[in-house]
Amino acid sequence: MHSRSGEYMNIVFLRSNPILPDPRVEKEANTLIGLGYQVRILAWNRLAVNKKEVYGEIKVKNGSLPIRWFNIDSSFGSGLKNLLPLLFFQLCLLSWLIKHRKEYEIIHACDFDTVIPAWFCSKLLNKKYVYDIFDYYVDAFHVPRFLKPLIEKIDIFMINSANAVIIVNESRELQISKSRPKKLCVIHNSPDFEIPFEKVIENERSIFNVNKIKFAYIGILSDGRLLKEILEVFQEHQEWELHIGGFGPYEEHIKALAENSINIIFYGRISYEKVIKIEQKCHVLFAIYDPDIPNHRYASPNKLYEAMLLGKPIIVAKGTGIDETVERFKIGISIEYNGKSFEHAVSELIKNIEDWSNMKIRTQVIYDEYFAWKIMNKRLTDLYVHL
Repeated sequence: MHSRSGEYMNIVFLRSNPILPDPRVEKEANTLIGLGYQVRILAWNRLAVNKKEVYGEIKVKNGSLPIRWFNIDSSFGSGLKNLLPLLFFQLCLLSWLIKHRKEYEIIHACDFDTVIPAWFCSKLLNKKYVYDIFDYYVDAFHVPRFLKPLIEKIDIFMINSANAVIIVNESRELQISKSRPKKLCVIHNSPDFEIPFEKVIENERSIFNVNKIKFAYIGILSDGRLLKEILEVFQEHQEWELHIGGFGPYEEHIKALAENSINIIFYGRISYEKVIKIEQKCHVLFAIYDPDIPNHRYASPNKLYEAMLLGKPIIVAKGTGIDETVERFKIGISIEYNGKSFEHAVSELIKNIEDWSNMKIRTQVIYDEYFAWKIMNKRLTDLYVHL
């Protein structure tokens, strides 16, 4: 989208985490920089680290992203205890957006916890806003039952008021079916790079000559991901190796466990580039979400797309949406949400290791045809050009 002078407009991304890393935000912002937009980020640093840092910069392929952190103490997944910090963060966003109103034309609001300030600015300052729904709020977070109808009504209103809405996969259309967005775009969580097909084939030649089968999970370390049960499985099976990283409530527990285990390697919070390097060196990925959490029935984790790009089999939970993709394209195993099922799936994968090469070739072909970032890049470009 151009301004009246013909120049590309400035965009502000709003996100309720510190973006260190946030692959989806970084990929989308990188695409927009490549189109000529000036992009900056307003983010929430909830942790008691780097409290003195208010301004910073994130390097992406197409340039740099200036970032303004609001250092407000809170924690992830703390429910109603997070309400006051969240309201304060939203007031900080609104204050900044009003004060700097001449410095941007479009607001890219990520999730419900940043969209209300964007809506206010659309009315007060005549700004456009794009509502990027990573997770549908009432299904994804611990919202008290008596508040859910109100929150959902507000969310639907925000969706209907937005100049455009982005969702992470096609199944999310059902999740937001009560709304009527003006424009709707699907941007999958695909990695923003390509692996040469020959390199994937070369990597496959080495999988039969390994001492240990290596598994990777790098993401949110919290409830609803079968992590405690999986850690117990790896403690029982020293012949398997787990590479795990990320952040969240389980972080200290996993760190302590890794210090006393020869087959559990913990990385903590790491860059997305390092995530991919670790996953490349491992043999199997997993993304096992609790199907009893409504939002997980529409899951679209980065790990699914990373597994397809890298040509790795993936283990997922039944009833989480992505199990249909895994089973349809035969790119891994879907299991019941319990430790025994995970253990059995690993044994089955190892038993059929000779089939991995064919599975991985098929996986990359499917990825290139349906999910590659070059496809998502074009969708995002078309959305903004016609905003």
